[in-house]
Amino acid sequence: MQHRLAFALALSLAGVAGSAGSALAQRMPDMATLDRGDGISRLGLDFGAAFPDDSIEGFDAALRFDFFGQLISRQGLGVYGSLPISILVGEGDNETALGNIEVGGLYVIDSPAVSYVFRAGLALPTADDDGLGFAANVLASWSRLTDLSQAIPNATYLRLGFSPLYHANRVFLRADLGVDLAVQDDDQLEIAGVVFGFDAENLFRINVGGGIDLGSVALMAELVNVASTSSLDDDDDNDFLNTFALSARFMGGSLQPYFTFGVPLDDLGRDVIDFFLGAGLQVAF
Repeated sequence: MQHRLAFALALSLAGVAGSAGSALAQRMPDMATLDRGDGISRLGLDFGAAFPDDSIEGFDAALRFDFFGQLISRQGLGVYGSLPISILVGEGDNETALGNIEVGGLYVIDSPAVSYVFRAGLALPTADDDGLGFAANVLASWSRLTDLSQAIPNATYLRLGFSPLYHANRVFLRADLGVDLAVQDDDQLEIAGVVFGFDAENLFRINVGGGIDLGSVALMAELVNVASTSSLDDDDDNDFLNTFALSARFMGGSLQPYFTFGVPLDDLGRDVIDFFLGAGLQVAF
């Protein structure tokens, strides 16, 4: 059912976005770890590498590849989609895992210095639910913590978001307010052939970032905050996950590569991940 709903949503919005082309949005440099939605049509590939703490034995790195794109009409309506793939690199065989595919729609309200982005999408239950696949997706999510719901197996998430964007006099700022609602939860996680109960939690996003646009390169600092409706660990004392990142994006005409370095800020994250690196390339059109 959820696949048919997502397909219908994509088709209806694609019809509106048929007059493809960028909306009249300002030239806002894209953040590396915050939400992606804005008024620019583009395709891209993001790469992230999270390096586990020494306490996580047997694993050297968790890699994440994000294929994403969005198509925005001149009226500000558009569609978007993303597909994450994770690879857990360790002493034995590497484990490759598919995350939850996300599709949805965007609406952008623009003015010369400020834009407002509204987002509604579905993260469909395509994430691997075996033990190593789940570990690969979760560990790799630290480079895209705002998209943590794409790592949760056996659940469909309704992802709603609102993002004000400011860009003037070389200064740019972005904030993301969002909620990921678990609208379907199969309550099953399989580890080594054993099925465990697993409740998919509702997640809340409060992200902020900003920087300076120097013309050929944009330098930025980014803070991602994800909260859950219940504790995220067994000690019942971690309701928030946080990452901080420093990024640089090279602002070419259509090709815009970036690099980022980040760390977890919360106790749970620091116990699991030392730091993460990211890089990517997008083509704007």
